[in-house]
Amino acid sequence: MFSSLRVHTKLDAIFSREVDGDIQHVRGNFTTRPQVVPGSHVIDINEIVDDLNEEIKNWNSRGSGFTIERISIFVLCITKFDPLK
Repeated sequence: MFSSLRVHTKLDAIFSREVDGDIQHVRGNFTTRPQVVPGSHVIDINEIVDDLNEEIKNWNSRGSGFTIERISIFVLCITKFDPLK
């Protein structure tokens, strides 16, 4: 039995915006920071969502005007985590 889990997500999304009557599309790739979950706790989904929202906000912070059209790939990575003692 292991004592903890390490959880992070990877997300690929398609963003779009209208420029001069044309629709532009661009792909964005995002990864959340690892969350260590002790064996007796549950995964904090809100922390994952907050991390993804922050990554998207930072990516779009220069006023590009892109909005998420769709999420093309979402991967939830869960690995056992036994820190050195």
